Amino acid sequence: MKLRGLLRDRDVCEVVSALKEIQPGILEMGAFLVTFQVLGKATPKLSMAWRLRTDIVADNVRYRLPEETVNRAFELLSESRTGQKDEIQLDSDGEGVGDENGYVLVAEKVGTYSREQVEQMKWMWNMQDTCLRGVLLCTWLNNEVKTLVDEKVAVSVALDNFLKSWPYLVIPGFGFDITYADLFCIRGSTWLNDATMRAFCVFLKTYKNNATVMIPPVKKQTQFILIPINLSGVHWVCLVVDGTAKKIQVYDSAGSAMYLKRLKNIASEIASTLPDMYEEIVFDGPLQTDGDSCGVFACLQLWKSVSSKAPTDVSESGIIKLRWKILQAILKVKRRS
Repeated sequence: MKLRGLLRDRDVCEVVSALKEIQPGILEMGAFLVTFQVLGKATPKLSMAWRLRTDIVADNVRYRLPEETVNRAFELLSESRTGQKDEIQLDSDGEGVGDENGYVLVAEKVGTYSREQVEQMKWMWNMQDTCLRGVLLCTWLNNEVKTLVDEKVAVSVALDNFLKSWPYLVIPGFGFDITYADLFCIRGSTWLNDATMRAFCVFLKTYKNNATVMIPPVKKQTQFILIPINLSGVHWVCLVVDGTAKKIQVYDSAGSAMYLKRLKNIASEIASTLPDMYEEIVFDGPLQTDGDSCGVFACLQLWKSVSSKAPTDVSESGIIKLRWKILQAILKVKRRS
């Protein structure tokens, strides 16, 4: 039975509980969520407050409030917790009554909702966004990747797998939790996240005797230590410790003097802890021409450090192929597990 028929006339909390139990793929779930009723339109003038639980909370809320309204509700709750605004009712002695779970959201001329109901509305909006990002990845695979690479069957298999998989299903074989949703960022014009960078480093461990600082411990026979670094949460760079050549190599795809200075300082700190003398050098690698491929270039440079078979094409089409190769490599780790 389709989700819409199965979950018809269910309370929002029951709907979310059922979705978590059924775990549908992003295609089916995304189609359901975009048709799930939204009550009215968001308005900044809507009066809302969190108050002590009453008996007038609706037992069966078959809709969700607009996303902006839900976000505002949690901002109010956060402000009340930090004392910025007094939205929580007080008792006769001026003390807060009950805990956060004992309060309801009162939206003027709209309704009164338990915190759980509002939280599940937020979950639905977040999941709808996640499904959209997953569909965008699949669209990218179908429209851009498939036209450029030879592994068209592999692309189709990956695309089908993403469409039919629960986005928060944990992918085995990495030694840490990474989900399908974490990989949605590999599509073009998107910044790679920490989980994807870490997962790709697990793939690179299959070459020679390598390690990454994300996957300890480092053994004596380790030839390379691969270190992807996120500077200030806005830019990926990398550093490679070559135990055989006694070199610490740094790379920044932006070619920024500021970033390279920070990288060299990190390299010097690492060198000071090593028993042998290490030379610090700057990788003469390609530079990015956009604002969102720094993680892709860092992955490429780490790959080049451990394998002569790493891709070399960094043209616009080459970067699309490289993003696909990164995704393919991560999925291969899953199959080997």
